[in-house]
Amino acid sequence: MQTPVSPYFFASFATLGVIGVLGWIALSIVAAPADEPMFHFGESGAVTALSTVFMAMSSALALAVFYLRMDDWKSGAWFWLLLAAAFAFLAIDEQLMLHERGGNVLENSTLGPSETFRNWNDLIVISYGVVALAIAALAVREILKSRTFALLFATAFAFYAIHTGLDSLLPTELAWKDAPEESAKLLCALFLFLALCARFLDLADRMKRPDTPRA
Repeated sequence: MQTPVSPYFFASFATLGVIGVLGWIALSIVAAPADEPMFHFGESGAVTALSTVFMAMSSALALAVFYLRMDDWKSGAWFWLLLAAAFAFLAIDEQLMLHERGGNVLENSTLGPSETFRNWNDLIVISYGVVALAIAALAVREILKSRTFALLFATAFAFYAIHTGLDSLLPTELAWKDAPEESAKLLCALFLFLALCARFLDLADRMKRPDTPRA
């Protein structure tokens, strides 16, 4: 009989992931050029590159979960397909700076500079979170089918909130602003990846046991 993945194995994997990311952040500071200490925290730096990798892997895992749940479309399988598309878009956004470009287009349009927010870029990033909350509300029953996924997903959203708050509230002139902001974004991407890993492994284990409902 095949044994399921041990919760201790996943906890160890997640812990190593967090330690590895924190080490990546520290190395990004230490390995930066002396005259540009925030070099690796820029949009084309090492931190954004790793965030893109996590988003791309999360998209692939979400697609795999959708494949395993596609027979239950009405009960929530659509959520995983939507997540796969969203994470693919965010990975592309990270590399091509789509929301930055979109913000610049809006600012140079007839709308002009934003009167409520510092810039349109901030508003676009905040809108990502609003859309995510709306989708999560619609799929709350599907999300809560795995408490591990729900907890990790909520943790990722908390880091997104920290990232967005730092990005929107801290003055652009602060020399150290990018380090905590981009670190929070990277941790958000990591916990999204871990959440998808947890749900995929849970469903894979259920497939090994025919007597267990695939929910």
